Amino acid sequence: MIGRSEEHVVLLGDRGELGLGIDTPTCLLPRFRYSATAPDGTQENELCPVFWARADGPVHVGVAEVMDWRRVPWPDFAAAAGLRWPVSPWAADQVPQLAAAPGFSLWTDGR
Repeated sequence: MIGRSEEHVVLLGDRGELGLGIDTPTCLLPRFRYSATAPDGTQENELCPVFWARADGPVHVGVAEVMDWRRVPWPDFAAAAGLRWPVSPWAADQVPQLAAAPGFSLWTDGR
């Protein structure tokens, strides 16, 4: 969105896609990019910084935006990403980069 900070766009997106309020987002992967082809043939090639924030309430998923979701502990999510098929291609690519990002352990409480 032109004229908006990335953090403001993240706050708006989480309200729209997840129906979720979050605290102040922190960018952990400012230069993350991915290319992926969905099973239906849709191709994506995007530059999309990755932010981390804490939720302030329950998730109310926008069904037009999110196919499926689960709330799981980080170690379980990291293990699923290592398999690649249970998560999106971009999520699988993000996990090792997030784990190596400065300050990441502050967000996961060392888990």
